[in-house]
Amino acid sequence: MQMGDSKPTCKNDQYLMNSRCCSKCGPGNRLFAECTETKDTVCVKCNADEYQSGWTTKKSCTPQKYCDPGKGFLPRRQNLEAEEPCPCRPNFTCSPINCEYCERIHTCSFGLGLGKTRQPH
Repeated sequence: MQMGDSKPTCKNDQYLMNSRCCSKCGPGNRLFAECTETKDTVCVKCNADEYQSGWTTKKSCTPQKYCDPGKGFLPRRQNLEAEEPCPCRPNFTCSPINCEYCERIHTCSFGLGLGKTRQPH
């Protein structure tokens, strides 16, 4: 290797492009245009129903899971930087397996509750 032919060492928030360190896109953003000799990387925000959790060179964001109101879910809060879980309607809770749907929380009448079985000595 000759002097001047060595590749630069880029930081964690950069990537190597044509022997040049260019900026990666930060969390909540995606790559729109790669850097050139005269311009740095151009990034754009993810859409409201997408997210990007880390520094990236990806040209697309990850879609958020659909919160189906027919399965008892409320709309999720917007979070462009992380996967956001679907919240259940009031008095409902996530199903035991992967929160595929929300199920009603059963309540007991006054004076009734979960019984506790005594263990023999």
